[in-house]
Order: sequence, then structure tokens, then C-alpha cells
Amino acid sequence: MPPKKKYPLSKKLAYPPRLSLNLLLMVGLALAVVIASGFTAIWVYTPSDWFFAQYAAIMQAAELPTIQGMPYTFQLVALIALTTLLGPYCGALLDLAFILTGLFILPIFARGGGIEYMMTPGFGYLLAASGVAWYSSVQFYKVFKREHFYRNAVASPLDHNTEKEKSQTSSISQTIQGTSSHSKNSLMKKMKRKKPAWLCYPSVNLLTFSISMVILLHVAGIAYLLLLMLFNQLDFSAVLGYTLRLTLDTLPYDCLFMIAGLGLVRWGRLLIWPVL
Repeated sequence: MPPKKKYPLSKKLAYPPRLSLNLLLMVGLALAVVIASGFTAIWVYTPSDWFFAQYAAIMQAAELPTIQGMPYTFQLVALIALTTLLGPYCGALLDLAFILTGLFILPIFARGGGIEYMMTPGFGYLLAASGVAWYSSVQFYKVFKREHFYRNAVASPLDHNTEKEKSQTSSISQTIQGTSSHSKNSLMKKMKRKKPAWLCYPSVNLLTFSISMVILLHVAGIAYLLLLMLFNQLDFSAVLGYTLRLTLDTLPYDCLFMIAGLGLVRWGRLLIWPVL
């Protein structure tokens, strides 16, 4: 039996592991974490609380109810972070298992479950989270893959599995090594500019990428609310109320926890990938 070939750690980070029992167990564990996060809530102070506090006297005089915080669950953020961690293939399996389990098997969503849950306002945010999670995993996959090519282009250009990898890294290496020292530095700077911006400046661009994913999630969620209104499932005032509660009130916390969750993806792969 030939010995198992060892690959550089950057390659393990760049490519999803092969299908195995360990991988399926990891997807099952990630699904359990996503389910548990839906039933783990913290009480948070929302922007609506601050706004209504400014007009508390007027609201009390008009006998209108005031809002005193809201429970915040981590289910959407956990789904996006774990899908990104698992990669585009295993992450898609996690998204599919989560949606199908909540609709047809158990009420695992934060606000219930079942096939009738599709007509509730929160389901649009779940669908949007699944799509955003897969897109985020694809972007991380591209960055890790390109980072692997650049790190190994000069040191070991032919230590790869496929002919495509060999040709890509070999051409980069030959281009660099066949130039003078001054031209080589200039070429490396040019190559660095071709990297994704948030790979060259990871801290700043992780921030912007995480916030953009949250905004995309909520825009899609609001679009689903408008779709429900189009089919006479909600009226306009209900759409405004759900937009206030599900988007404006949760947006700051989603951004905060999304930055933390996506920031842990690289370290999570460093811990998990070597055993898969």
C-alpha cells in the first residue's frame, strides 16, 4: 500500500477534503451547532428602543406600547460562518440539510418550522442566509486557492496534484525566476496587486466583506417580505413592522457577530482540515 502523500497546509486550506466518514460527521456536527444556536438567545437593546425612548411620554399619552429590547439568536450568523468554514461543497450540503430538516422533519428554526413556515416573514431571511452562506464560502475558497498558488509558486512549483495546478504555478515561478532582481521585485508588486483586495489587507477587507454579506442578507429578506405582500399574505404596515424588527433592530448585531464568525474561518480550518 503506497504511503499517503502529505500536502502543504496552504493546499489543505485551499481545497475541500474528500468525501469521508469524518467529513460527514463534521457536517452533522455543524448542523447540530446551527440548530442549537437557534435556541440560544441573548436579550439585546435595539435601535428601536432608543428611538421610542425619545418619545416615551408621547407614546404613553397615546397609550401605545413601548418596546423593551428583544431576544437575539445566532442561527443565521452560525449558518453563514459554518458554511464558509466547510467550503462550497460541504457547505451547500449543510445548507440543504438545515432547510429540509426544518421544513419536513423537525421545527429547528428559531421561530418554528414545518412546511407552513414558508409563508412566514422569517423564512425569507433563512433562504437569504443560505444563499449568502454559499456565496461567502465560494469567495473564501477562491482566496485560499489563490493564496496557495502564490505561496508555492517559487518554493515548490510542481508539488501539486493536477496538471492544471502544475501549469499555473510553474508559469508563475518561471516568470519570476527568469527576471532580474529589480524586475522581479516589480513583478511581485504587480502580482500582489492582482490579488483580491481583502487578501492584501485582510483585517480591513474582512470588515467590509462581512458587512456586505449582512446587507445582502437583509436586502433579500426584505424582498421576500415584499413578495409575501404581493401575494396578499401581509399588508404594508406589517411589512414595515417586520422590516423594523427583523432588519433595522438586528443589523448592528448581525454585523458584529458576522465579523467575528468569518474572522474565525481560517483558524477553524487550521484546526479541522488536518484531521479530515
